[in-house]
Amino acid sequence: MTTNLIIAPPAAGKTAACINRILAVHKEQLLAQVWVIVPNPQKAAYFKYRLAEAGGGMGVRVGAFRTFYQEILEEQGSFAPVITPALSHRLIQETVRKAYGAGELTHYAAIKDKPGFLSVLRGAFAELRSAIVRPSAFLEYTREAYPARRELAILYDRFLARLETIGWTDAEGQAWLAIEALESNPELASHLSLVIADGFTSFTAAQRHFLKLLGQQAGELVITLTGEVGSTRQVDGRSIDVLIDLQRDLSPEVHGLKSSPHLPEEILHMQQHVLDPGEIKQQDTPKPFLLEARSQADEAREALRWIKQLHVRKQVPLGACAIYTANLEMYQPLLRSAAEEFGIKVHFSQSDPLGESPAVLALLSLLLLPLEDYPTRSLLNTLRSPYFDFGLEPKDLEDLENASQQAIIVSGKEQWDEAWPMLQRSQKDAEEHPDEERRRKKLLAGIDLPSLQTRLEYFWLLFSQIETSRSQTEWVGWLEDTLNGLGFYERISSERDRQACDSLGDALRALVLSESVAGTEVVDYAQFIADLQGTLAGTQVTEPWETRRNAV
Repeated sequence: MTTNLIIAPPAAGKTAACINRILAVHKEQLLAQVWVIVPNPQKAAYFKYRLAEAGGGMGVRVGAFRTFYQEILEEQGSFAPVITPALSHRLIQETVRKAYGAGELTHYAAIKDKPGFLSVLRGAFAELRSAIVRPSAFLEYTREAYPARRELAILYDRFLARLETIGWTDAEGQAWLAIEALESNPELASHLSLVIADGFTSFTAAQRHFLKLLGQQAGELVITLTGEVGSTRQVDGRSIDVLIDLQRDLSPEVHGLKSSPHLPEEILHMQQHVLDPGEIKQQDTPKPFLLEARSQADEAREALRWIKQLHVRKQVPLGACAIYTANLEMYQPLLRSAAEEFGIKVHFSQSDPLGESPAVLALLSLLLLPLEDYPTRSLLNTLRSPYFDFGLEPKDLEDLENASQQAIIVSGKEQWDEAWPMLQRSQKDAEEHPDEERRRKKLLAGIDLPSLQTRLEYFWLLFSQIETSRSQTEWVGWLEDTLNGLGFYERISSERDRQACDSLGDALRALVLSESVAGTEVVDYAQFIADLQGTLAGTQVTEPWETRRNAV
């Protein structure tokens, strides 16, 4: 039961060393069980590809930490369902309300109902769980602390207690359960001949403890880390910190690799000197290596132009190309737009947030109108949305724009109701006294105001029953009926919007599930929209595997 840590520069053969170790284990024992833990699905697919090329895939499981947490729990015979983002939002919201009702919140009282505050709490709880911070210890530590920390500890304690009450856990809590299972049964992972953790740049406290217990029970544990043994370079500072944590918790045998990095000459030069102080000898390259662009949009276009050139002229597969960005949120829409221009398929390592999908943004804009008292500009923009059929023609929209300008309608249904008689009188006066109206801009000319008012009335009817409080399930049913009535799903045409609608359906089902687990709660329209926004904030757009084929 040995623990080995392989530390080497990028592309220096760490994954190859892991695969060679798997082959060696299988040579000694053909049916040996091997676990390979990787940080993400992309790394899992790459490792499986490399392993298949080497001919050693039998008996090898490749997946993220969460995969093996679940494996350990199933091996023990225990099951704890993991909360969805919707249920997490509901439980955190319930936790905050009860803490406020008990007089335990003063610092956060002013923002207790804000969706952003609930999202921040969700992230804070996840970070505390990953660091294996026990609620009792956190409460004791913050006993004399500032109110912000003290109240965070109270909310954290209440949240975990609520999870325990309903018999569910969160994603980070799976690590706690797996660790408890390994601690209670020292033979639980003894069937494993080899455990490998490859491709990580850091480990949480929970992940380190899980690896430690696996290393004590499995035949061998191998961990890889990017860096250099004994390096004092600034660029290796983070790796050294991770190495110190691993040495403290796991006491591994540290090994370096003698092979040189398999990198192009220019990239190798950058890897060897990046962030180094002092003067660095400039390397001459046969072709420009760095390109200065005027904007991020130009950067995205030039990067994809270069990739398409390689694909067309040198037959480089698109799937063999990758683009790295410093800020994916900034570059993702720019890269997607440029990819559509060049006819190139792209997929991203991070899924799109559902709340940022054009279709879902249009939906939220519609649903927020009553809460904002129907601002005229937002109202007209929503009526023009291609995602909804309000029964209005383009000329109707132009007439509504002119009518709102003539009556100076700022917001509110009441202003529209009061404006129609005034507009009709103004239109009649313009027809009867053309000389007096000669200097005025004829905004109402040719508009059938009674018919226009009738057609707009259909829109107001959409929200005629939102004053009634309902359960989450009933609100979801109301929303589905509204979307079907507006032809929302029938007007979805692009693949991205279809994917977003599938994820939206999952989010709405999660809202219904949260009520079945945490209990029925009757809420008003504003609270339903806040809950929906919180659910969408934690939901990603699912990308079908087919879209990744032959894509950058």
